[in-house]
Amino acid sequence: MESTRRKKLLMSPVKGSIHVATSTPARWRSLGLVCAAGLTAVWCIASLWFPFGWDQGMFATVGDAIERGGLPYRDAWDIKGPLAYYGFALAQFLFGRHMWSIRILDLGLLFVGMAALAAMVARLTLPRRGYWVASVFALWIGSLTWFHTVQPDTWAAILIILAAWPLVSGRPALREWMFSGAMIGCAALIKPLYLAFLILPLMQIFEQHRSGGGAAPPALKGWTRAAAMIGIALAPLALAVAWFAWRGALGDLIDVHILFTWNVYSSGAPASPGDVVRRTVKFFLSDPVVFGLPVIVAGAWSLWRNSRSSARLILTWAMVAVMCVAAQRRFFKYHWVVVFPAVLLLAAVGFDQRMRTGRLLT
Repeated sequence: MESTRRKKLLMSPVKGSIHVATSTPARWRSLGLVCAAGLTAVWCIASLWFPFGWDQGMFATVGDAIERGGLPYRDAWDIKGPLAYYGFALAQFLFGRHMWSIRILDLGLLFVGMAALAAMVARLTLPRRGYWVASVFALWIGSLTWFHTVQPDTWAAILIILAAWPLVSGRPALREWMFSGAMIGCAALIKPLYLAFLILPLMQIFEQHRSGGGAAPPALKGWTRAAAMIGIALAPLALAVAWFAWRGALGDLIDVHILFTWNVYSSGAPASPGDVVRRTVKFFLSDPVVFGLPVIVAGAWSLWRNSRSSARLILTWAMVAVMCVAAQRRFFKYHWVVVFPAVLLLAAVGFDQRMRTGRLLT
């Protein structure tokens, strides 16, 4: 009786083939995931004691001016989009004037981004792959060193993750496209060039319209849906313009955030196409990306064969993110965070495909 039971445990669910029982590998997988989650938690807790770097000190100064009733660009000078400073002001308002106040808000946003990224990976592969990717995303940001933490570009990356969340491996309704547009509009309040990510929902709107599917009423055509989504995306920008105009600082916003950034700040940055290509290649040949390149390429190929819609979305996401980094021509480490999520999604698909094909894990 015991012998018969043991034989059943050793039977594979695939065509009756026999392999080693999976209980021990399952324990190792669970242990590895617990260790990754523990390391992520330790880093998150340790980050509360990180000091401010140059950037965080400037952002906190502008946030302090806002919390005292002032405005960015007029009462405190820096060139990022207004959402960056209002985030610091909100943290000071909620938690007080401490260096760890903004880190609490930053960790909250990071957890939201991790959860959304894990959900997307779970749709494309398995839930446990999503847990791994969420931890890797946090630890990859942590690997940039303390100076590059609490960066508004990371907040923008999380907003883009939220924008893509209803789009990956799904057929969104109009309300989900509008949510996507709103997230991209908020990201544009950090840097206007992030409006380029509107191409992601626009691609799916017209693809879904051509296929005749979707949860929206049939009378609501593709152009109408696109106009509604773009209108929602522009709403945060319109509200910001109205706010600064009402407070008499619209000219300061334009002079500092737009004109100074365009005419002065960007003038000393690398401009040649060759330099842009070289720095982009350098990112993909740097740690840890270079070690995952085979898996990333395999993930792109596997996704293209199995789900053209998801493949187009994620590959376009990656290309737009790289273009946004290149357009800034500064190539700071934290600029690349907007590329991380798309790369991790492709890596997760490639890893999952390798495990399934290799019969190493089930």
